[in-house]
Amino acid sequence: MNTAHDLMEQLQGNGAHLYASSALATDHTRVVRTVRRDRAVRTSLLSVAGLAVAGAAAVGVANLRTAPLVPAATPTPPSAAPSTIVDATISVARQERVEYIADDLAAVYGVTRDEALDALVSALPQEAEGNPEGWIVSGEYTVDGGDIQAAASSLVSTMTGHLEAFDVPRDQWRQTVVLASIIQQEAPTGRTDQAGVARVLLNRLDQGMLLQIESPLAYDLRADENVISDDGWAVDTPFNTYMYEGLPPSPIGTSTMAALDAAADPADGDWLYFLRKEDGNVLLFTTFEEFQAGLEEQGLPN
Repeated sequence: MNTAHDLMEQLQGNGAHLYASSALATDHTRVVRTVRRDRAVRTSLLSVAGLAVAGAAAVGVANLRTAPLVPAATPTPPSAAPSTIVDATISVARQERVEYIADDLAAVYGVTRDEALDALVSALPQEAEGNPEGWIVSGEYTVDGGDIQAAASSLVSTMTGHLEAFDVPRDQWRQTVVLASIIQQEAPTGRTDQAGVARVLLNRLDQGMLLQIESPLAYDLRADENVISDDGWAVDTPFNTYMYEGLPPSPIGTSTMAALDAAADPADGDWLYFLRKEDGNVLLFTTFEEFQAGLEEQGLPN
């Protein structure tokens, strides 16, 4: 079975191949963003799916593999100057970092990334605590090309509208958004699997157990852009859920409406462990012994 280090090297090679096969002579910026986004989505699927006992020396087992290529979100370019644009389309991919969304917003309105981020921050509810990461639901957005603040508000209001539609109390908005971003990484597709993973994470939080999942740490270490050595994963950061209890301090990328729904309405069960199989389906376990048996059945070390 590949280690995280081996797979990161593979991702780096794949990214280099994509870069080399693109039209570099005409547009370096677009190619770089495409490679980064592809690697971000692929890296996000490397999370430790098996959750070990809190405080135990052994940690969960990573079921490492790659995901299908996901095209970069591409805004529809304006045919005239930003001041004369009627509308434009911005595509937000699942598991995407907010900085790349800001890049697309900036391209539409002819502003800098920082200016686009400022517009997104201004549109946030107070529950986001000034951090726009994760507060935009993936999907296609048609925006008015004449007002970047209105566009930013449109992107953010989709998230807040879903939270209200799911009847999530405002004092639980932030936790729900953070949880949805993790669910999106740990169980990228399938409402049933996502709802089960949501319940596992919430059960562990309720019992004061460490989450012991890799995706928040991969986000913090920028594993979408950097190859992390084995020692590099043992870093003291609030995003290291093998070291710190509770959820990470912020969302770790965009989520789909399905993942948000799973975070707001998790499945019922007393599971404390999960394992993602090679086919992408998730197995749920109540006891550590059951989890170990599941590892053996899948041919994984325990």
